[in-house]
Amino acid sequence: MKRGNRKKNSRGFIVPVPYIVLVFAAAFAALGHIWLGCRQAALGRDLKVLEHEHLQLVEKLCNEAYKWAQMKSPRGMERALKRCGLDMTWPAQTQIVRLSPRDLAPADTPETDRNAYAFRPVWERTP
Repeated sequence: MKRGNRKKNSRGFIVPVPYIVLVFAAAFAALGHIWLGCRQAALGRDLKVLEHEHLQLVEKLCNEAYKWAQMKSPRGMERALKRCGLDMTWPAQTQIVRLSPRDLAPADTPETDRNAYAFRPVWERTP
């Protein structure tokens, strides 16, 4: 039996393995770069939408704060009372009780402690 020429029968790769590894690494890096670019663009769009929503909420907050300030002014209170049909007047000077810290008892005893009422059981609390 005749053997063939071993030099003509090559068992290796046409392209060397290190070049193939280099091409796959470059392709992987390019795809990673494209993916990161797309992800960054999507996050940018989401951030733009959220910033616009934040500005709208800040504007709404300012409007509501202005409405609240107008409503709790004396003129606003009078308008609200008239709108609800209530006939109320402001208290007379003799009806107003003003307390200062020196009028209050010291808070170091349990009987006058501000939190002592909250820590008592419900059935021991007096209204």
